[in-house]
Amino acid sequence: MKPFFIWVSIPLEVTLKIPQKEIVKKISVSEKSSIGSIITDLGYDLDTIVVLNNDKPIPETEKITENLTLTVLEITSKG
Repeated sequence: MKPFFIWVSIPLEVTLKIPQKEIVKKISVSEKSSIGSIITDLGYDLDTIVVLNNDKPIPETEKITENLTLTVLEITSKG
């Protein structure tokens, strides 16, 4: 009998903080998600925010890890 593997996408929990709106919430995302995909799914334009992890900016291409806490700072408006 040959071994086989089943690929299962396990959702990861991410804590999202948006200080300007006083929002702190936990969201579930796919383990294949990136910071950029989460931010765009939330309706933000990547040109108008800075994403921090442990008070340090992180790139939008960074992959999601378990128990990540992201702080989203809105820096400009589209208006």
